Amino acid sequence: MIRFAGKAALVTAAASGIGAATARLLAQRGASVVVMDVAGDEGAKLAAEIGGHYLHGDVASAAAWAAARDLVADQYGRLDVLHVNGPGRVVPSVPVHELPEDDWDRQIAVSLKSAYLAAHVFCPLLAETRGAIVITSSVHAQTGIPGCGPYAAAKGGLQSLAGQLAVEYAPDVRVNVVVPGPIMTAAWDGIGEQGRGRDGRRDPRGPVRPPRRGGRRGRLPRLRRGLLHHRRLPQGGRRLEHLHHLLLERTPMKIVSMDTFLVPPRWLFLRVRTDEGITGWGEPVVEGRAETVRAAVAEIGEYLVGEDPLRIEDHWQVLTKGGFYRGGPVLSSAVAGIDQALWDIAGKAAGLPVHGLLGGPVRDRVRMYAWIGGDRPADVAAEARAQIEAGFTAVKMNGSAALTPIDTPARTREVVERVAAVREAVGEENDVVIDFHGRMSTVMARRVLPLIEPLLPLFVEEAVLPEHTPNLAALARSTSIPLATGERLYSRWDFREVLRDGIAVAQPDVSHAGGISEVRRIAAVAEAYDVTMAPHCPLGPIALAASLQLAFAIPNFLIQEQSVGIHYNQGNDVLDYLVDRTPFQFVDGFAERTAVPGLGIEVDEAAVERAAERGHRWRNPVWRHPDGSFAEW
Repeated sequence: MIRFAGKAALVTAAASGIGAATARLLAQRGASVVVMDVAGDEGAKLAAEIGGHYLHGDVASAAAWAAARDLVADQYGRLDVLHVNGPGRVVPSVPVHELPEDDWDRQIAVSLKSAYLAAHVFCPLLAETRGAIVITSSVHAQTGIPGCGPYAAAKGGLQSLAGQLAVEYAPDVRVNVVVPGPIMTAAWDGIGEQGRGRDGRRDPRGPVRPPRRGGRRGRLPRLRRGLLHHRRLPQGGRRLEHLHHLLLERTPMKIVSMDTFLVPPRWLFLRVRTDEGITGWGEPVVEGRAETVRAAVAEIGEYLVGEDPLRIEDHWQVLTKGGFYRGGPVLSSAVAGIDQALWDIAGKAAGLPVHGLLGGPVRDRVRMYAWIGGDRPADVAAEARAQIEAGFTAVKMNGSAALTPIDTPARTREVVERVAAVREAVGEENDVVIDFHGRMSTVMARRVLPLIEPLLPLFVEEAVLPEHTPNLAALARSTSIPLATGERLYSRWDFREVLRDGIAVAQPDVSHAGGISEVRRIAAVAEAYDVTMAPHCPLGPIALAASLQLAFAIPNFLIQEQSVGIHYNQGNDVLDYLVDRTPFQFVDGFAERTAVPGLGIEVDEAAVERAAERGHRWRNPVWRHPDGSFAEW
């Protein structure tokens, strides 16, 4: 459903019938509505009912339209929807040869003048908001009915006028001209049946039907990518529903700008703005290579400006495969942040959280874990106890400092002692995750894993480097510890081998592995191998928000990483860039599901822009072994 919160609408001839129904619909969906009608009491009553404004005015009066313009400008300063529900019959319905010339001129003038005045006064204002104008009137009645000569002539004139408006104001104003069926049935009010009059009594002549004709009725061609839609309303009570659908029709939204912000401590944010005022946020970054990713976003973003942000999958395919050289952490991370922003826009446009667009939630809460630091066993145990007391049910620790390919028994026992201290601190009812960061060789992993196996970690992360993935199968067979990997894998194709090799937990990063679109697919592939998901996320608030949207939607989810208070976050932390911190206020170690549209957070743009003035040049440390050779960090 398209929401109209923050938008303004003007509906004419709105005291009753289709005008009143449309005014109510727009108000229900959040619009501020001006009701314009000559029926003072009924119009004012409707305006009060929907919390709008009433203007007494004749749609054939230039002065009334000028007053409407002034009222809209004073109250709202904008107009997004204009429903011109024109006057009906103002002369007798008699055959053409019996109709006086003055009556003919009067009906044509009144019928066409209301649409002309509406366009003359409001199309420039609608163009500013890329709004919509819908023209309806009883004079659109089907031809071939006795006494409808002036209506038939006016109908053709309104169609032509609408076509001209679509051409002149494309692509900024969307134009619909609506053609009802037989004249003035109670279906205009959304009730009754064909052949009943406004007073509810059955027309003695029965339902009025146009004569059958050979072939299909002519249709005004679509102009300028569908800006003009000429439609014939269905018969009976479905007319109201159909008209409401037409009123909400829109041309595709457009991306108008893409801006990146290098913000402390080590993040890159992306803001994508659209022509409908909806802004999406993403976090495209490779830690330590933020400027490089920023350049990639700018380069591939050239394709997106002017495009429809809701074509998320098509954009993902083009951005990842449109270049001859593809893949890798920089390009995949650039696409990931863009993908997050597009999903944020899609959710906001639909009035739904992103997980609502991914099939709906499969859980109400997401289990989180907290990072702990400390070199000595006593220090890391103290931090673990503090996090458990804060409500978390799982903690994550680094498994070791730098290790040589085959390190000493002392270094090996240090690893075991630190893990044992944490296990004792958190007890058997809570979990411990151990991250080795790829610091162990395959040989060293075979030595260490059996020693920590009795301590029952939830999983061990990156026991070996991604480039040693072929060794994972043998390693998985050698231990009962669940093995996890994935933060340095960037697509479902990268995960293909490790899933076959027997990992237990997949850890794609939503800011590295192609965004929400690709991580969702990785989760689906992992489910086929009975592998759970623990998405990697030691990053900022946008990446965490995107991760949580996925966590609410994927069935094979295990636990979520988050970096509030992590040792990397010096000077700024995750919550510093949010207007409302509630989404990341974890209760008993869980993130609660919300119905906030998009990614579920409101980014503090002013704080982001201020922080971007400082920027950052974060680089990961470079470690060396005692002999001076390179060591894995």
